[in-house]
Amino acid sequence: MVKQVAAPEKKAKLVRYQGRFVKESIADKFEVQAGGKFTKSWVFRNSGETAWPLDVIFMQTSGDDLGASSVPLAQLVAPETDYTWEASFTAPQKAGRYTAFFRMQTSHGVRFGHKVWADIIVLDQVVQIE
Repeated sequence: MVKQVAAPEKKAKLVRYQGRFVKESIADKFEVQAGGKFTKSWVFRNSGETAWPLDVIFMQTSGDDLGASSVPLAQLVAPETDYTWEASFTAPQKAGRYTAFFRMQTSHGVRFGHKVWADIIVLDQVVQIE
């Protein structure tokens, strides 16, 4: 009697999204007036083999609160394609140096790509004497 052996089950391949930082619109130590509004953008390249799904958001993961909201992905991003994320900020009222860190994340909580940041120097408000 020949005993049949079941073929081993194939494991589903885990999808790994990848994103490589390419460039940013504002360099570190960007000076802004207290309470001032500014926008910063980051260009990422999909350096993986799988398109980024539409449920990806660009979100703050740590650092100082600069008033930025999470930004949803506007379109599928195919491999070897660049995509620009843009976030709007409001500088704190108190002078000093502030940094907020960001990553891309799927709706399942999987973060991927390089960590990027907004690094600012808040200046004292200028008082004009008349």
